[in-house]
Amino acid sequence: MKTNVGSFGTLQTKILLFLRVLFFLPKILFRAIILLIKRKRIQLHFFKPDSVFCIDGTLNQLSWKVENAILIIPENSSKLYFKSNEQVFQVDHRRTRFNLTCYGVGDRIRASTSIKVVQMGIKNLNETSLKNLPLELKNNSFRIAEENLDPARTLLKSNPVRLQLKVPQKIRTITDGHILNQFSRLQKVQTLQELKDLEKKINKTNSYDKRLL
Repeated sequence: MKTNVGSFGTLQTKILLFLRVLFFLPKILFRAIILLIKRKRIQLHFFKPDSVFCIDGTLNQLSWKVENAILIIPENSSKLYFKSNEQVFQVDHRRTRFNLTCYGVGDRIRASTSIKVVQMGIKNLNETSLKNLPLELKNNSFRIAEENLDPARTLLKSNPVRLQLKVPQKIRTITDGHILNQFSRLQKVQTLQELKDLEKKINKTNSYDKRLL
């Protein structure tokens, strides 16, 4: 045997509403008598949602302004009201229209309003790729990121080195020409890498000189 969940929910709502009407029956009768004596007719000024455009699953609110009502009942609700009020609800894309019934002395007003619901799904981040980017831009981006994380490369890109050196007056004659040449190159060094390369050459020259002595 199959059970209609929607019908069961509607039946439960009607039962709860009926019990509330019985509970508030003295108040309902008293309001009806007072409005009848004063000859007050029911008036509905507005019935609307706070937000017409909503996202599925978020909260919204229905509000209404009614005068001289004996009883006010929102559709598909087990609650009842007696004057202007509001009702908070969770937005469901399957329900976009709402009705309100207002009972007065010898009269009844039915109002309706609607909302527009937008459904937003969760995008799979694994599907996100760089395929739309030019290949050159991808390679450059990774290369720049790698260089920025490499302290050695960052150090070598520092400001040029300015050296002011004085050549000693007395230098061994066997290597005068070569050393003067190295000092001349030393004065033209601008980066740490060039300085390291020059240091290696000078060390090689010193080793050669020692073998000659």
